[in-house]
Amino acid sequence: MHWVENIAPLGVGENTMVGYGVAVRVHLVPGLGAHRLDKLSPEHIERFYPKMQANGSKPATAHQVHRTFRTALNEAVRRGHLGKNPVSLAKAPRVNEEEVEPYTVEEVRRILRAAEKRRNSARWAVALALGLRQGEALGLQWTASIPPTASSGSAEADDAPATPTAAATRAAGRPATALSVTGPTRRRPTPSRGPGDVPLGCLHSLWSIYAPIR
Repeated sequence: MHWVENIAPLGVGENTMVGYGVAVRVHLVPGLGAHRLDKLSPEHIERFYPKMQANGSKPATAHQVHRTFRTALNEAVRRGHLGKNPVSLAKAPRVNEEEVEPYTVEEVRRILRAAEKRRNSARWAVALALGLRQGEALGLQWTASIPPTASSGSAEADDAPATPTAAATRAAGRPATALSVTGPTRRRPTPSRGPGDVPLGCLHSLWSIYAPIR
């Protein structure tokens, strides 16, 4: 608990800390908290992961817990509190990668037609146009938009750092077909009316991308 409360926050961002907190408080402390760290063996850890999954955790969650625990005990080794890190010796839980199937053209048509009837329809068009996850689409702001002189294929976008913090805050490229409309739309936004709302003018900027397939 000392690591997650006092040490880890000094070097990582808020989102990473949320994951660390869940791994430590929900999984590691209840599952392995009874063991002294200097008595903890790789075998203890390897038996713990199947128990997690038997209790309903996904393999990816167990793998995240493994990475968090390894990071925490690496710090203990670095500070001289442990001679070696047992997590580094333990076998990490296997994660089966699932192939993601993209939407078909017909599915995109149906989504856009259904979204057109909603007050916050812009978030769906934005997400489809830029490939955003739900949280990214809901949190999108005009300050995250690249000026009209650049596009998603620009050198600036290609050279952007790939670290999680930078990736979460860097500008989102806009397709060239939308650039000619976003300028005037930016000056006359429709007021937001609730969480997740995006100015509807943004929808008109991005709608032209999908007009040929509607």
